[in-house]
Amino acid sequence: MADGLIMVIAIIFFIVILIVVSNLQSRVTFLQLQVQSLKKRIDEQEKQPTTHIIESNSTPNTSEVKPSSIALSPPSAPVSTHRFEPIKHAEKPVNHSNEAQPSVTKPATEHHFMYHLAQWLIKGNPVAKLAIVILFFGLSYLLKYSIDHELLSPEIRTLGSLCLGLILLTAGWKLRNKKALYALILQGGSIGILYFTLFAAFKLYALVPAVLTFALLVIICACSVMFAVIQRAISLAVIASIGGYLAPILLSTGSGNHIALFSYYLILSTAILTISFWQSWRQLNLIGFVFTFIVAIVWGIRSFKPEFYLECQLFILANMLIYGILAVLLFIRNDPKMPYGQTCDLTLLFSVPLAAFSLQYAITAHWQYAPAFSALGFGLFYLIGSFGVLRCWQNKAKQIALCGLAIGLTFSTLAVPLALTASWTALVWLLEGTAISCVALSQKQHRLAYAGAIVVLLGLASSVVANIDYIDKTSFITLYAMISALLLFNACLWHHYRSLHSSANDIKLVFLCIAAIFWSVWMIGSVYLITDTTANAVQPIIACYIIAVWLWFFIGRKINWPVLNYAVIALWPVLLLALVNHIAQDNHAYANGLWGLSWLVAFISAYCYLYFNANHLNPQSRQLTASLHISLLWIILGWLYHNIDAVLSDLPWGFEVLELSVLIVTACLVIFVFLMLNQYHLFPMQNESKLYWQIALLPPVLYLLYTLLVSLTSSGQIINWTYLPLFNPLDESTAFALLMLSVWRYQTIKSFQPPRPISLKRFSLLTLFLLAGLTFLWGNSIIIRTLSQWLNISWLFYTLWHNHIIQVVLSLVWTLTALILIAIAHRYAMRKLWFAGVILQAWVVIKLALVDSVELDGLMRAFVFIGVALLMLIIGYLAPLPPKQNRLSCDATI
Repeated sequence: MADGLIMVIAIIFFIVILIVVSNLQSRVTFLQLQVQSLKKRIDEQEKQPTTHIIESNSTPNTSEVKPSSIALSPPSAPVSTHRFEPIKHAEKPVNHSNEAQPSVTKPATEHHFMYHLAQWLIKGNPVAKLAIVILFFGLSYLLKYSIDHELLSPEIRTLGSLCLGLILLTAGWKLRNKKALYALILQGGSIGILYFTLFAAFKLYALVPAVLTFALLVIICACSVMFAVIQRAISLAVIASIGGYLAPILLSTGSGNHIALFSYYLILSTAILTISFWQSWRQLNLIGFVFTFIVAIVWGIRSFKPEFYLECQLFILANMLIYGILAVLLFIRNDPKMPYGQTCDLTLLFSVPLAAFSLQYAITAHWQYAPAFSALGFGLFYLIGSFGVLRCWQNKAKQIALCGLAIGLTFSTLAVPLALTASWTALVWLLEGTAISCVALSQKQHRLAYAGAIVVLLGLASSVVANIDYIDKTSFITLYAMISALLLFNACLWHHYRSLHSSANDIKLVFLCIAAIFWSVWMIGSVYLITDTTANAVQPIIACYIIAVWLWFFIGRKINWPVLNYAVIALWPVLLLALVNHIAQDNHAYANGLWGLSWLVAFISAYCYLYFNANHLNPQSRQLTASLHISLLWIILGWLYHNIDAVLSDLPWGFEVLELSVLIVTACLVIFVFLMLNQYHLFPMQNESKLYWQIALLPPVLYLLYTLLVSLTSSGQIINWTYLPLFNPLDESTAFALLMLSVWRYQTIKSFQPPRPISLKRFSLLTLFLLAGLTFLWGNSIIIRTLSQWLNISWLFYTLWHNHIIQVVLSLVWTLTALILIAIAHRYAMRKLWFAGVILQAWVVIKLALVDSVELDGLMRAFVFIGVALLMLIIGYLAPLPPKQNRLSCDATI
């Protein structure tokens, strides 16, 4: 009993708050309408004299103007204080004088809630209101006194209260035409007395059976509603409806007959719907909604069982339909010609589906997918209802139809997370956000498009959070593929409508960056899930990136978005990381079958991209293009070296010289290929020859220098092969290397356009001496290898250093070389070459003094000294120091 009383008090308190707020809202709307009407009349009054002047084509005097202005203002009628007919108030004439305007608008705009509450209590015959309240207290005290002293029997008390209520009701009905407000107060008080008299007769004294009491309460409720409709008095309707809804609660016997309860409440709700066809009262609608759903929720918490599903389902659907129609009728009945147009009861419109779905979820939660289908059904209900309302009333109901559309889409969206996993729910949100953005941007509603973009980002975040722990292979591949495509579509969409708002450029770049990340995650993750090993995943990842970047490239060309044209540049870091992975894991392209061809396709794709952009370069992108050319060649060289070295490492022992020769020839072929491209003016040497000769080809050049130095220490011996000077892999590859180094030196010097820098001369001399020195060392290595092979000398530094024949041959060869250099220098007057020969001869002398004199003995020592001396004498006789150039020119003049 105590719980029921508390619930009743809470419901009554909530209803009172709703009524007060509704009255205040009606009062504010009424005052605003008065202000608008006053302004309109004042504007007409100000315009009327001007019109009179134009029509008469003369200037009237003051006596003519005043009557005109007076005629425009009809005699003011008193403003009605009837609280239950706010719509009629706007139709009655009001005082349009300027003095009356502040007094009308000030309370509606400057005073707070307590002021309005005080006004509600004071205005409208407060004496009668207070009298009714005091009468209730008096009757309560009288009944209490009679009970305490046992003066009156329960039957007499009940009968007296019933008679008093009927007398007040009769008096109120008789006075309805003379004193309407006073009559309504009497009728309201009498209805309250009758309700509580019946309640006391049943609950306290058990004088009346439950069925009879319930029937009497229904009769009182119906009569009260009839009186309210006849007199257009919302107060009577509110009191009657509250009494009607409280009747089953107050008269409850605990039998748990929910069918009777639901049927009764459904009858009351139907009655409110019927009343709304003659008179739409928002307060009455709210009372019905609050009582119906709060009582249903409380009953469901306490008494619901799965076997009650059908009754509960019908009750929910019927009330959704009833209160949905009530919201539509209230909206349609508002006059669209009013200054503030039609107003939509958002409280009723949105609270009904929320409360109804709460009940629906509670009764279907124990079935799989039932809540999801329920949400889908709710969505279809509101979507179809919105279409029907728009079809019946067209533009008049456009606002409420849009609200219903929003509710329907919301429930349709809610069906997804109730039926699917969080991952697919996030995908649906992405689709919805994309659809919202697409429609909003096409309608040039950038603010709504922002909402769509936010929904897309929320769906994206939801997807990441949902899949952070685990996701199966199929879901990951399909889900992230769709997410990646949607993100790219959003970026292109915002680019297409970039002129709509300046923020579109930022939004499209955000979507593009996120799309690039998700595309990468999707491709890499999918390949790893399919292949299950890192070694087998690299080539498929490269193939996926080739397809993806060219897809983005052509999309960018199609929609004229230059940023997407740079998508192919993503191949560069992908290839670099893939190469690092290959080297780290000692993986090779030839070991992966046809997938290894993805490297070649990637290299060709990269050069095709550079070729396409070769004729569209601007000064800002030229430096980037140069970096791409250089880095791409270096990546290719690294991949080529890694794979060739892997193949050569499988050669058996004893073929190290062949391995070194192949690597040298490979580096030489790189230079040779670019020489041919340059010779025939083919891409990329057609426009970037300077870049390649000066920078890009430095790695193979440096590698050749390194391998030439390494080859000097090699014996040149291949197992089971006979060593022949010059006609062996090592010497032939070395000769090829020296030739290509010379070609590179010549082309590099040639690539500098006049005026050439001073440092170029130093570079020329340095590289010339370097090549000459390498050639000289290579010749010495050939001699040493030949002597080692023919004389069967072990290829060890100590053995070679202490061999007499080698030392003698080297001294004589060096001296002979010096003789040749000096003779050529004398013949062509090349002083620098002559000095080179002299320096070499000096080195021979030092060798004779420090090495030969110590290492050699006997006849060998004498032979080498004599041979060197004779050659030096020939040098001194045949090739003296050439004169300087200016001296030669003077002699020629003389």
